[in-house]
Amino acid sequence: MSTYPTPTPTEILHSLALLRSADPSARLRGIKTLRKVRGDPRVRQVFEHLYQQDPAPAVRQAAWQALQESTPTVPAPKPHESTAASPARAPELSASNPMNPTSSPKKAQPQDRARVNQRRAAPPPDDGPFLLDPANRKLIAEERQRIAAQKKRGRSTFLLAAIVFLVMGVLWALALPQIRDWYRLDRHSAQAEGTITALEARDGHYTLHYTFSVRQSEAETVHESQQEINEADYRRLRVGETVRVTFWLEDPNLSRTELDDPSLGMRDRLIFAAAALAVLALMFLSLGMVQRQAWLRRRRRILPGQIVACEGQVDADGDYKIKIRYRFRTPRGQIITAQTRQIRNDLRRKPLPRAGTAVAVYYRNAHAYRLL
Repeated sequence: MSTYPTPTPTEILHSLALLRSADPSARLRGIKTLRKVRGDPRVRQVFEHLYQQDPAPAVRQAAWQALQESTPTVPAPKPHESTAASPARAPELSASNPMNPTSSPKKAQPQDRARVNQRRAAPPPDDGPFLLDPANRKLIAEERQRIAAQKKRGRSTFLLAAIVFLVMGVLWALALPQIRDWYRLDRHSAQAEGTITALEARDGHYTLHYTFSVRQSEAETVHESQQEINEADYRRLRVGETVRVTFWLEDPNLSRTELDDPSLGMRDRLIFAAAALAVLALMFLSLGMVQRQAWLRRRRRILPGQIVACEGQVDADGDYKIKIRYRFRTPRGQIITAQTRQIRNDLRRKPLPRAGTAVAVYYRNAHAYRLL
């Protein structure tokens, strides 16, 4: 044991806080205090972590010297491989830190690189979620392409349906006033004798001007109106002749004669076109819904998830096996937590994914799923 006075619990907690500092000199002070209790296996694990992960050469050297005093088999520190890691992240201690009083003490194995690797945190990959089996990367790419193509088709169908609805709305806006007037004159109307006051021809359109009298409150009121007629009636009729007029009882200004009105043919065509577009729009929407339901039944459901915990160790056959605990949310909103193992010799000397790293889950139902 050390010949130095044993630090108090308060000094130990303060030293642990210094090890989390971004300042290398503060971490050196923490190591200096904890060296007095280096016989504790939990302290040695902290020193091993600093020796393996700290980006500052001086801190790694100090941790190595502290380990040499109790375990002289630890090799001398080498230049740090990664310069991108921040000083504050390297000595990070989680809730499962060996110095945590609630955790069970374990004997350190400095020579066991598999045990050391399981404490190394890896940044999330830039090209997608972490894959338990890298061969599934092609499956992920195909699913992304399939979803993108489906979204593109869905947007195209929606845009086409929106255009059809817009044109249909314009046609109905033009036709509805004429339908309303036709209904009023057909259901709530009266008739009177009218007199032709003028006949007008302009740009291939022929207009009839006429007047008629309506008795209201024991007095007659003369109303003037006009109507489009065809060329044959225009050439046949003369100013001063009488025509039969149908008018709306609530407002006699709304009226028409018994002569053919070419604008009514335009009204009928507008109604027919608007109705045809309405049917076409409904067909587009129905087809889109049917296609989407069929695609949902056929597609592979690859759901996003995240890692809860990950650790790795060498098995009896010498293979490096990682154990991952993960969770994900089903389409029905259920949270599922599961665990799986996989041999990954390629990760033997690489950082393992940390908690929160994104993963992908192949999902069929709540009883059939697997981590990709």
